[in-house]
Amino acid sequence: MMVVITNFIVAECHALLFSRSGPEIARSWLKGLCWPVERVTEENEQRAQEIIFTHVDKTFSYTDVTTFAVMERLGISTVLAFDQHFSQYDFVPYGTNHFR
Repeated sequence: MMVVITNFIVAECHALLFSRSGPEIARSWLKGLCWPVERVTEENEQRAQEIIFTHVDKTFSYTDVTTFAVMERLGISTVLAFDQHFSQYDFVPYGTNHFR
């Protein structure tokens, strides 16, 4: 299994940990990050805007759609996510049965 995390997801996770658990936990998480970080490209951001303007009935965040664009670029269809947005965009959620 290949794990991909974008620089935008790193920023969101750090901000969440910082706000909920404090700066020390956030720093510790960042220091222990063991996956390679895939950078969101300018082309990914252009694609992300296309997705936002095409799917006006959805509440996708900018981080969501940049991640969609990176996943499309890399040919990834399965995602570990905690909201419905990825399945709304037809990515396959990585189910709890995968963690056995």
